[in-house]
Amino acid sequence: MVPPLPHELSDCIIDFLHDDGAALAACARTCRAWLAAVRYHRFAGTRVHGRLSPFAELLTLSPSVASFVRALHIHGFPYPHVRRYVPEELVALLDRLPALAHLGLTSMKLDGAVVSALVENRTFRRISRLDIRWCEAEHVEDVVRLLTTPSLEHVEIDSLLCHEYESDASIDLPALKTMSIAGMNRANDFSRRIVAGKHRIQAFRALITWRGEAELVADILSSLAGSLEHLDIDIDAESNLPAVFDDTNFSLEILPYIRTCRLHFSLREMLVAGNMSLPLINSLITQALSSTRLEKIALRIKADGMEDLRALDSECGVRDVSVAHFDDMTVLDWERLQVAVGTRALKSFVIEGQGSATRFLENVCSRCPELGALVHPRHVR
Repeated sequence: MVPPLPHELSDCIIDFLHDDGAALAACARTCRAWLAAVRYHRFAGTRVHGRLSPFAELLTLSPSVASFVRALHIHGFPYPHVRRYVPEELVALLDRLPALAHLGLTSMKLDGAVVSALVENRTFRRISRLDIRWCEAEHVEDVVRLLTTPSLEHVEIDSLLCHEYESDASIDLPALKTMSIAGMNRANDFSRRIVAGKHRIQAFRALITWRGEAELVADILSSLAGSLEHLDIDIDAESNLPAVFDDTNFSLEILPYIRTCRLHFSLREMLVAGNMSLPLINSLITQALSSTRLEKIALRIKADGMEDLRALDSECGVRDVSVAHFDDMTVLDWERLQVAVGTRALKSFVIEGQGSATRFLENVCSRCPELGALVHPRHVR
């Protein structure tokens, strides 16, 4: 059946439903002409939880599906130390995916057998992006071996648990373009190795939760200063920011070539003039603005909004932080930020917040007309 719609309109409908699996399935059952487009969206990014056999059986019944799989995210078993993947089963699945370019491994036990099977697999050696999240490895050397695949350009490592962190510096790693790290507080030497040498990493993302991670990220940024163009930093400290950054060499002024910068702060305090973290927030924004090539900066601050008082009834009074309201963002030192911008290349200063942005914009524009013209509020929750 062919629907009585122009082909372009059909494509728009399918594209609009790209992340709605149930709706895409209904479209596929409604019209055979839509089947290829539906499969492209449904299987381009495929997630497999637990056992691999159900997805392998699907590929057996519908072999044409394999050509649509560009990204495969494997979420391991809840207890990876008890249930592990059979290496032969894992690589057999990869061999059936000729278009695979992005592999994600989550909650998996990366033992020597699994790593050896992957690094020798032709499909794995063709991937350009590898994500490793909440995985466990006996030795960090096993993870290093995964990063030696020759086509690899993008790496994301989050909360990696290794029982031994010393690595062989003689192993050559590929020339990465982007890197994201989080939860790597014990793997300092390993993280520094990734960014050392011939790498021309252009985009870097990191999560900082304590002083050790701030020092690690500072060292990495120093190594990347000559090539980094896109920076994404999340700062989620359990205490105030001075406790994390004071007496460290963390600075964004060493990055002369960054073109985009995203800074997200999560504070355990209210966003008011007396906030102990506020001077450091102003300082980090000013440092980022010091890049003469910076075109866009985005800022989000999460803080204690003191709107939900129910937590005060509990024994410990632990409170959730939320995205700050635009009115609260007026406490930033906008005059200092405008001086930092000067005549530089900045085109957009995105401020993410909640509530009405009208009074916030009026306040900033009255204090700093030039910078106010560059401020663009973005409503988030």
